[in-house]
Amino acid sequence: MRLHRCVSASLVLLTGLAGRLPAAEATPLTQNPFAAAAPLPLLVAFAASHHLPIEGIAIAAAGAVAQKGDQVVLLLTLEKAGTTRQWLVRLETDDLTDQDWKKKPLPEDVMHTSTGLDLHYANTPTALRVEFFGPFSAGSTGEPVATRQTRTLVSREYLDLGIARYCQSALQIMPRLQAAGIAQPSYYGGSGVLSAEAIAKGKQAAAAFGLAPEEERLAFSVYFALRTFFSAAMEIPACQDVLEQVIQKPSVWSVLGQLGVSSNFKYGWQEVQVAPDGKVALDQPVYLLPLRVALNNTPAVKATLAVTVPRPPLEASAGILAVCAEHPTATDRRLFLRVLSARRAAPAGL
Repeated sequence: MRLHRCVSASLVLLTGLAGRLPAAEATPLTQNPFAAAAPLPLLVAFAASHHLPIEGIAIAAAGAVAQKGDQVVLLLTLEKAGTTRQWLVRLETDDLTDQDWKKKPLPEDVMHTSTGLDLHYANTPTALRVEFFGPFSAGSTGEPVATRQTRTLVSREYLDLGIARYCQSALQIMPRLQAAGIAQPSYYGGSGVLSAEAIAKGKQAAAAFGLAPEEERLAFSVYFALRTFFSAAMEIPACQDVLEQVIQKPSVWSVLGQLGVSSNFKYGWQEVQVAPDGKVALDQPVYLLPLRVALNNTPAVKATLAVTVPRPPLEASAGILAVCAEHPTATDRRLFLRVLSARRAAPAGL
């Protein structure tokens, strides 16, 4: 899939709607997203003293809904120039306030596909509290640990949709592609309306492997779920600064030439894998999805995601369990994000 369009020159990881998404570009699996270093001793001690749970993922039964106080704690690890630094990120669901309800509604997203569909995605606000703790460095005992926090409104639909359903659909689509002898399926969509000629070709290409409308809708869930998850974390500037360490930023001249930043977001059905057993103690499947992002046609970041169905409390992370993001040229620079714990809110009265 490829998503491309011009956005503002403010660079943020995996955010800023792009506009063209073809479905099948070879995206090799990067480093194992579960291969990050273990939490540093200083971080473990800090978590214990601040009552931050860093072990155990307990998820609700199918059909459960998110509730205030559901929380996910993630470990953010930056490997750069032979050094390792870590941070903790806590996401917690919150109720909407009267002031939240008075705010302007979130606009719906619309994607125009190469098959001629106009897909509309509603955005109902839900609230997340975000806390960011760190940094923690190996061997350090005196480095100050800052606590930063914010509260933000994001799309409930995209957190609930997550990415795993796209992965499930990919595993169903792949046999059809193989049966049709299609190695590189042609399917894409974006924010711009396509020509009648492009749509005619797109319909013919999609018909060759029986692409269904619901599969088309799921094709864009990867982008929307990532945008929602990372935009919440990036409400804290210090967290954004860390995430941007693995991005290759475009040159000033390319920004001026394109009047901003043109982003290109790529992933494909044929790259989806089921994660090996033992990576996460869950009673539901975990999937691996490689992707890459280009800015102004220059590789910006490549990543591999580990995702699962976002049953609460994992709805707060859109079902994202782990990420490995790599700088495209600085081979000594990688960022890992991994869920350490996920807990439902305590019952009322306890």
